[in-house]
Amino acid sequence: MSYTPMGNRVIAWSTVIGVIFAVIGLVLRPVNIDFAVGAFLLALGGFGLAGYGLLERLVLRLPSSKR
Repeated sequence: MSYTPMGNRVIAWSTVIGVIFAVIGLVLRPVNIDFAVGAFLLALGGFGLAGYGLLERLVLRLPSSKR
């Protein structure tokens, strides 16, 4: 089984989902704070997944030290 890093589409979709839930949270904030907090937590998860994918790609680009 070989390891493959996250694809560009997964990173982009995670970012889009994060933005969508952040906007939903901002819209729901005056109406219902409980749903707004839930939307912000989902947005945080989407941004976290995208950030992990970008960090993973950055680490894979670093030269590995061979001893």
